[in-house]
Amino acid sequence: ESGGAVTLDNVLLGSSVLMPVGSVIQYASSLVTTVTSTAVAIPADSTKPQITEGATMVSLAFTPERTGSTLEILVNASLDSSDASNLAICLFNTAIHATDAVAVSISRCVGGQSVNMSMIYNYTTPSDALATWQVRYGGSAATVKIGQTNTVNYGSVIIYGITIKEIAA
Repeated sequence: ESGGAVTLDNVLLGSSVLMPVGSVIQYASSLVTTVTSTAVAIPADSTKPQITEGATMVSLAFTPERTGSTLEILVNASLDSSDASNLAICLFNTAIHATDAVAVSISRCVGGQSVNMSMIYNYTTPSDALATWQVRYGGSAATVKIGQTNTVNYGSVIIYGITIKEIAA
């Protein structure tokens, strides 16, 4: 994990200066190189994915510095399925909704194919309370691997995960 906060000090006045609109206030990442798999499906249907579907890819606790700022959440992953399946990465935050995904990225996979997936989700913070963001992954009808393309993991340097940037409003 990495991250940081950006604070400017006004040397003449000795007080903190508010960052201009659009400035990055802080950021955090949780990046992983471990190969894992799941056979727990994320159904390809007309309902929102549930927090019990698929498997956890990564989670990240994040406390916004300011109410009303925008969180820009970037998720990336490389998924592999041995059978034809709809692959999905789903973003959850139980402070927003107890069980439903807040965003989903899907891709159709034919058997033996690797798919690089990503999503960007923007969220306006209602408070400066700690919230945990969780990303889950899975397929509609097959076992899905993450962090590996077919049988190759490229020396464990395939990186997947989540990055959150807080942007001043």
